[in-house]
Amino acid sequence: AGLWGPGRDPAAWAARSSGAVRDDGRVWLNLIHGADAARAVAELLEHDHHGPLCLADGHPHRRRELYDALLTHEGLEPVRWREKRGEGRRIANHRLLSLLQLQLEYPRYEPPGA
Repeated sequence: AGLWGPGRDPAAWAARSSGAVRDDGRVWLNLIHGADAARAVAELLEHDHHGPLCLADGHPHRRRELYDALLTHEGLEPVRWREKRGEGRRIANHRLLSLLQLQLEYPRYEPPGA
């Protein structure tokens, strides 16, 4: 998942695409706050586990929906989206949260103005 938090702002990611043509609007953006990611990794070092674990907040956003909301909020030119097949992956974090009995401090990225 993509890290967000101090120094990693999804609004800045969207701003870099303002006015651009993109064809990845349908892909899922899986995010997690950096503090939650660090805490989860530290906790994992104390647990015996097998198999893959997905580290995300469990609330993916479509890139188009998130970027459109952020750019509108900032008053910036929207992305010119072209349709493309493919959606990427939605990351489910249930196994990780269950194993660690972890409550995320930042359970979901909410764009300003949402």
